[in-house]
Amino acid sequence: MSGIGGGGKTRIAIEYCYDSIREYASIWWIDASEERLIRESLTRLGEALGSIRDGDDMTAEEVMKAVQSGLQCVHRWLLVFDDAPGPGSVTTWIPRLPHGRVLMTSRNPAWRETGPTLEILPLEREHAITFLLSRSGDTDRAAAHRLAESLGYLPLALEQAAAFVERSGCGLGVYERRFRERRVRYERFEDESERAMTAIWDISIRRMFVEDPVAAILARMLSFCCAAPAHCASPSAKYNLENSE
Repeated sequence: MSGIGGGGKTRIAIEYCYDSIREYASIWWIDASEERLIRESLTRLGEALGSIRDGDDMTAEEVMKAVQSGLQCVHRWLLVFDDAPGPGSVTTWIPRLPHGRVLMTSRNPAWRETGPTLEILPLEREHAITFLLSRSGDTDRAAAHRLAESLGYLPLALEQAAAFVERSGCGLGVYERRFRERRVRYERFEDESERAMTAIWDISIRRMFVEDPVAAILARMLSFCCAAPAHCASPSAKYNLENSE
């Protein structure tokens, strides 16, 4: 699945995992944004499968051989590579086995040579407006229209904005003006979705400092932390995807 940031690729992948949990004997979530994170996650997969011993010092090639050896004993498996930069960053890490599946999410659209692709598009205008109104509890349709357009109809941005309005009670019109003021400060971002999400988080963090300064400081500290490792999953064993959310 490919599409711009904030378009819902990760959420769709998570929902697919939950909906398909009984189709696979094992599901493994991989942060594919960096090669070292792919290697670390696959090493943990090998340990969970029993094909890698804890503390083994292995090359990348040895890790892949061990993972493939372990997956050969799994009847049906699914690996999810989330936020992959492009095909070149993950092709060497894909197991070449017939009884499993690999799902990629990426902002890069150039995946057609690796398999079927699905482009995730922003919401349609009317759907975005309806969502803002219902999620926020506001009734100002004109403001919802302006805000949805400013946010590029991105599901993640719409959810964050509507949740803020619902909690603070500021109204969609007030939030839309704040958003435009904050977005101007982030013109250095070439990606419009990054600019929008940065402005949204700026508004939320500033509000957090007013409501609970300690929580705001904790949020900033947590922003420097990497996500917790994913876990192996099966219908009869542990199933853990919350780190991907």
